[in-house]
Amino acid sequence: LQGVWIDGTMITSKAVEVKVSDNRSIHDASCVSFLPEYVVITVLSDAQFKSDVSSENRISSTPKLPDPYECRCVSRRHSSVAEGGMGLFARRLLPAGTVVSYYNGVRLPCDVANERSWADNEYTISLYSGDCNSDDEELALDVPPSAMKMAPDCTDAQNPTYEYEATLGHFINHCDAPNVEFEYLIHPRFGEIKGLRTLADIPAGEELFVDYGYGDFQERDPPDWFAQRSLPGTAPGSGHWSSDSPSVPTRN
Repeated sequence: LQGVWIDGTMITSKAVEVKVSDNRSIHDASCVSFLPEYVVITVLSDAQFKSDVSSENRISSTPKLPDPYECRCVSRRHSSVAEGGMGLFARRLLPAGTVVSYYNGVRLPCDVANERSWADNEYTISLYSGDCNSDDEELALDVPPSAMKMAPDCTDAQNPTYEYEATLGHFINHCDAPNVEFEYLIHPRFGEIKGLRTLADIPAGEELFVDYGYGDFQERDPPDWFAQRSLPGTAPGSGHWSSDSPSVPTRN
């Protein structure tokens, strides 16, 4: 994203592609820093992006505007898991150690999420979970039912679009042998959220899976679908709320 930032806040930007000419690698920091004539920046679209951190009641001011980087890494389509609904798939070869998807949602206290049923926490995950040194209240990210409604203009039930399309991480299914993991990160548009980082090279077309971590939880029974899970992947049934604190179920 290239544009205007003020005091670390993205005011306006557009998606761009950065290339280094003369066969120089984009990973050569000296080339980018000291030889700007070798850097070629191409604007990919006219779509405008700005800081858009969610609140307790609003997930995004532009819920239909997809993240341009995530769109180049993954896509959403029907899962390879029986009754898995939609899943997350690699669009291209995803090298190990690469952040490839984002998990955004409305923000609510973990105490509130803990008191809800599994069905009400179908797309809820803790934010901080010990991954950062935040002194803030433990928060959860929740993709609410209103965001998961099929878009009114959707005419293809086999390839649905939803009211919220800005990030796709909440479509990932569970597997006991995952190929990605969740981690805390700061996104220029969404602020503090969760990301998905690859644990191994993932070929184009392969489905992504994460370990929800319910097997390590002892203080609350996991949802029924978890006990009935099967490899290589498992679909969430009546919800997959997770937090990485010891008192609630975990995905990490």
